[in-house]
Amino acid sequence: MDELVTRLGSGLHFSSLVVVRIGIWGPFAWAFVSAAALTAVMVKIAPARGWVAAPRPDRWNSRVVAMFGGLPIIAAFSTAAILTSPTRQTVTLLLLTVGMASVGLVDDIVGVGPRTKLLAQAGLAGVATLAGFVYPVSGHLWIDVVLSLLWITGITNAINLLDNMDGLAAGIAIIALVATILLAGLSLPVSRLALCMLASVAGFLLFNLNPARIFMGDVGSLPIGFFLACASINTAEHLSRLSSVALIPFLILFIPVFDTLLVSVTRRLHGRPISRGGCDHASHRLVLIGLNERQAVLLLYAIAMVAGFLAFLWKSSQAGLWVGMVSIFLFGTALFWVYLARLRLPPNV
Repeated sequence: MDELVTRLGSGLHFSSLVVVRIGIWGPFAWAFVSAAALTAVMVKIAPARGWVAAPRPDRWNSRVVAMFGGLPIIAAFSTAAILTSPTRQTVTLLLLTVGMASVGLVDDIVGVGPRTKLLAQAGLAGVATLAGFVYPVSGHLWIDVVLSLLWITGITNAINLLDNMDGLAAGIAIIALVATILLAGLSLPVSRLALCMLASVAGFLLFNLNPARIFMGDVGSLPIGFFLACASINTAEHLSRLSSVALIPFLILFIPVFDTLLVSVTRRLHGRPISRGGCDHASHRLVLIGLNERQAVLLLYAIAMVAGFLAFLWKSSQAGLWVGMVSIFLFGTALFWVYLARLRLPPNV
């Protein structure tokens, strides 16, 4: 792995010297345009090849929609990354993200059991911690490594679970990536990589908004979640206050955590496996109380934006000034969580 990273890093470094004059916005533009173009092509060819998601009782979608939208995202992201100034850490993150996409692609094509998929995710998360993506919470290396493994695998699956309504996972990922970049600054190599991921997801989102013409599938949601988890850890590494280290990644990825806790707790209370699909996510419950799909997604976007804004204020100012505002936000969303959890769902959900 080290030799592969070194060789690829050398090649990417040479490429970056050739394109250095295009600045940070060249890779961004390339990622957006190529993702949009490749997604448009996938929308056309997927139905002809049978690469579609058909309606299922345990899924919200009621239409036949093109699949494998994650492939254009990863292709655009990977090629755009070559146009950045790569470091050993960003090359490693790129390789691991592509590796996670491979896990998702296999699952999309042949289906992988929850245990096997979790082991693969944990293995890639373990390599990420060896590469330096360690959540510096406790100050004790092994405790931080364990917490990092849990965080990376947890957020990877949280984005996967969040991909349950048109435009939801992609939009929330974009909001989280914007927050990550603003908090870390574009001077960090991982932030430049995050900019490429943001543009790639945005190009895909053009075709994923309601009514969606294509779904990303696990080949998209798993690597996006993995990248977000690692990028949020990298952001936390550059924070000075322990409160910021603990709170800011949570606020950046608030909606994925919120939704995962909601379905995990409610399914467990009702004796259902957490890994089994269902129409019991936060977005589905919002539709149940009277919102349409677009309104439900926009409301979750808004909550994610507020959380990201609070994270930015917390980092940029004296934390004590914003304790009250963050406390009100967390208290209000906790009440909202309880309200959604207590909703009586239809028997077939």
